[in-house]
Amino acid sequence: MRCLNAAEIYAYLENDLLPERRADIDEHLDLCAKCRQAIEERRHLTEAALSLPNLEVPHDLARRVMAKISSPAPSLPVWLTAFIVGLSSLGLLSFLLILSGGKGAITILAGFNHAVLVYLKNSIVWLAKAMTLLTSAWKAIQTLALAFFKGISLLTTLTSPGVQALILTMTLAALISLYLAFKKILLQGEKT
Repeated sequence: MRCLNAAEIYAYLENDLLPERRADIDEHLDLCAKCRQAIEERRHLTEAALSLPNLEVPHDLARRVMAKISSPAPSLPVWLTAFIVGLSSLGLLSFLLILSGGKGAITILAGFNHAVLVYLKNSIVWLAKAMTLLTSAWKAIQTLALAFFKGISLLTTLTSPGVQALILTMTLAALISLYLAFKKILLQGEKT
């Protein structure tokens, strides 16, 4: 049987288990010092929590908390908000007309609309290409990871634990050497 998780420990302490499950856990506890210690620690923690005095909440706690919470800023009436938006739009349109130097407002708005559409079109194309690239990269990573783990599992079945430890040590040494080499290259680049 595997070791107990936190939910099983608390269910055991609260007698919230079926009799056969409790018997299985009792058998496991006879063999596993780690789980026995975890049960005892949780039991002490539960007893300590139960021995705490009851907390008396002041009767005006809710009123005091609510008094400290700032009230939201009052919102503007809908008609005033619409008026401000309309006035701002007219101001922007007037500014664009002055800025255009004699061109019509329709020409300016059409140019703005065209620029926005070109930007959106380019963004969508870029996003589609990026998603295709990421999907391809993810599939390649999954394939490589699968091959790597299959190779590792095959290696563990074909070699003894001593050879496995040697291979793991050499791989770790190679990774550390690569890290130190890249770090040295990066530090040299910063100095120049």
